[in-house]
Amino acid sequence: MSAPDSSLPSIPRLPHLTTRDLNGVRRKLPNGRLSVLVIAYQRWQQLEVDTWVPALHAIEHAFDDISYYELPVVGETSAIGRRNLDFWMRRGIPDRGTRARTLTFYVDAAGFREPLGIPDEEHIAVVLVDVDGLVLWRGSGAHTPAAERSLRLAIRNATSRPPH
Repeated sequence: MSAPDSSLPSIPRLPHLTTRDLNGVRRKLPNGRLSVLVIAYQRWQQLEVDTWVPALHAIEHAFDDISYYELPVVGETSAIGRRNLDFWMRRGIPDRGTRARTLTFYVDAAGFREPLGIPDEEHIAVVLVDVDGLVLWRGSGAHTPAAERSLRLAIRNATSRPPH
């Protein structure tokens, strides 16, 4: 029996993650649904995130059993630092629905993005994962009509596949 070939590229996959949304509800990803993850690394990237929200809201209503989440990846910090940042983020986001979609991760950014196949942190990443966390589509930066069409096609392809 031969050893596995480590030179083969790994399949991008979201590792199993647990955190709390900004309402304090415990959330797990993957969560058994198709999910679009909008991942931001810098505060200014919220401007890019906001360009995607109307399209993602429409996608969520157009397709059954799909959710989208905003995932700020902040970096490792103390428990006090996490509580303070969560407090200020909650204050800045008055809508409970938006807070329910916001899952902050206090982890090493490179360690978070590498399993997903995200090459850098220069812009936001928009990632479609299946029920098991397999990356089905990936984009970056502000919303464009072409990126939205490509994402919608990936969702249609994913929802037309038989379960595995």
